[in-house]
Amino acid sequence: MNRRQAVISVSSTHAYDTDSEDLVEFSTDGHYGYENGVGEIVYFESEVTGMPGTRTQIGFANNTVTVSRSGTVTSEMCFKAGSVNTLIYDTPYGAARMNINTQSVDLCFDAHGGCMVLEYSVDIEHVAVARNRFVITVREFRMGEMTNG
Repeated sequence: MNRRQAVISVSSTHAYDTDSEDLVEFSTDGHYGYENGVGEIVYFESEVTGMPGTRTQIGFANNTVTVSRSGTVTSEMCFKAGSVNTLIYDTPYGAARMNINTQSVDLCFDAHGGCMVLEYSVDIEHVAVARNRFVITVREFRMGEMTNG
């Protein structure tokens, strides 16, 4: 798959039982590839996400999304509507068993970019933690364009 430079915009909302919501939004440079219904997005996290030094790779096909992180944070999460993915989530503070219950996966991509929306809930050690909405928009990098990482 041929990867191109891309501008990647991420919006992540985390809602908690306390009626509070956290929103993280940022744009960064990265790479994007798409061929025959299979895609890949790669970018580096920053201070904004609390994971500086972490490389994020997102693969997607057939309404399934896999998010792999390596570096400061190491994890692999799989999202498929109606399924639960259990994983060990390693952070600088320790490891925990986490369940991801995916409600929906919406993908709309072509060779030049597109958008994905993931809606899921998270529990750690069987205690509900948050409801999440993760939106990524990707578009080809245009010469002379700059982002604010």
